[in-house]
Amino acid sequence: MPPPSKSLAHRAILAACMAEGTSVIRNVALSEDIEATLNVGQAMGADIKRTMESDKRYTLSIQGGRRCAMPTMDCGESGSTLRFAIPLALVHCGGGAFHGRGRLGQRPLTPYEELCRAQGIPWDADEAGLPLTLKGTMRSGAFSVRGDISSQFITGYLMALPMLDGDSMIKIEGTLESRPYVDLTLDILRRYGIKIIEPDAQSFVIAGGQHYRATEYTVEGDWSQAAFLMVMGALGEEVTLKGMSRDSRQGDAIMVDVLRRMGADMHWDGNELTVKKSTLKAVSVDLTHCPDLAPPIAAACAAAEGISMLYGIKRLRLKESDRVASISAALDAVGCHVTSEEDSMSIIGGGICGGEIHAMGDHRIAMMAAVLSTVCTEPVGIIGAEAVKKSWPNFWEDFETLGGMIR
Repeated sequence: MPPPSKSLAHRAILAACMAEGTSVIRNVALSEDIEATLNVGQAMGADIKRTMESDKRYTLSIQGGRRCAMPTMDCGESGSTLRFAIPLALVHCGGGAFHGRGRLGQRPLTPYEELCRAQGIPWDADEAGLPLTLKGTMRSGAFSVRGDISSQFITGYLMALPMLDGDSMIKIEGTLESRPYVDLTLDILRRYGIKIIEPDAQSFVIAGGQHYRATEYTVEGDWSQAAFLMVMGALGEEVTLKGMSRDSRQGDAIMVDVLRRMGADMHWDGNELTVKKSTLKAVSVDLTHCPDLAPPIAAACAAAEGISMLYGIKRLRLKESDRVASISAALDAVGCHVTSEEDSMSIIGGGICGGEIHAMGDHRIAMMAAVLSTVCTEPVGIIGAEAVKKSWPNFWEDFETLGGMIR
């Protein structure tokens, strides 16, 4: 069974921390990123209790609505946590101190820096980007945000602005990339009693004076993680995924369509998806709205017949690693020919043999290496395999359960 959705859990946890009363969130996996969000929620004043259920899944009981002035928040290496927490802390706590590790301080925060400058909130950041200290309260109004940096900024605004007294509007400049992630946010907000109006495809109207309402919520399976298991099933032995939603709002659910176009043998039985060993063919995929699928799709393309093209990849350079470079290096290490340009990547499939892959501190590159090992003729060595803890702490246990060999 793939882990529960990290994207949905981030949003549900922080919404619960803003809500008066006690919310119950079920089916949560405590990856390093989710731990970061829990730590931030507690720092802002929420009381969070964890109960372990079966298979390392947890139920969270979150009493929200409490405020802690100027909290110190450790965001770990989680971009979602940091980008959601900044506007929430400015509204809920009057600011705070944000800390992080790895490449987190290098990931763009420009929209928030511009916001603070416009509203007279001092932006006190280290040369490395973090720690960052902000002291002040965000004001309602009109906000213009580029759509091609990260949808996480849109989510941050959508979660924070309803709690202000005045009404606000968010105007998107250019194309909103990763739109499905914004749809996940809107769905979570509705569940917690927040109303957002979309007068057109480029704007959001947010009434002020709204209050989050405590609720109960069960996190569905994570399609971005399930994608790795799906490719393993298509390249190796049959894999059946349980607990997946066929009608999911997650943009990464498009992986089903991608593998079908590649010729994968798949079928649904209720909410169980079975993927059988198949001969895959090359494919062209636009990753603009599903960038996290780049590693598993690239692994599938490396074993497919023909030349595959991946488009919409420029934002991959701003992830836990420069994923354009780290995917290319991983494929090259096992004997696959790959070339990349600013926003596209060409992969010639077949003939991969094995080698040593450096995960570059990136959880998805480590998992990609595991997928490649299912078809390599020689062993695959992985430097930094522990990076999977960021999103899937028991990944290697699950890999062995599926028949993978580790030494």
